[in-house]
Amino acid sequence: MSMSPSSAPDVRQIFEAHGDSVWRALARSGVRDADLRDATQEVFLVVSRKLAEREGTSSLTTWLYGIAIKVAANYRRKAHRKHEELTDEVPDPVELEAGDDPERALANEQARARLAQILEELPLDQRVVFMMFELDEMTCPAIAEALGIPLGTVYTRLRAGRSRFEEKAGRAAQEGS
Repeated sequence: MSMSPSSAPDVRQIFEAHGDSVWRALARSGVRDADLRDATQEVFLVVSRKLAEREGTSSLTTWLYGIAIKVAANYRRKAHRKHEELTDEVPDPVELEAGDDPERALANEQARARLAQILEELPLDQRVVFMMFELDEMTCPAIAEALGIPLGTVYTRLRAGRSRFEEKAGRAAQEGS
């Protein structure tokens, strides 16, 4: 069942209410800082195309997280296919600020990519609750309200998501050693 256009919020209202959480979801799902603006725009382009067709089977927040996760996966896939382009211009040298450590920056980027991969492997319902609780630091009652699900369901999904996350993180740590 689709929502009638008069009762549904428009894309601008959705962006104003959820733009920050979409941005965070994309960043935590492995989208590079340089691509966050474009990825966020892509999420809301999908929202504008699909809003009229949206069925009320999940909350708006869950729907947005799902779109953001898919967009992030596409951006990570595209990043592996990007090729360098030759130009006649010499790029400006990258200056490190005092205290910046290139090895630490690389390690952080690799850890972020591993986290994004582990999160992507979680079932969407568990991933959304896990990210909202662990990364967005929302309380379980607030998550239940935001997603329109019973509080017990939030606890169940969080417990299952944590268990799978710990299993996959442990496996990734063993493979990395």
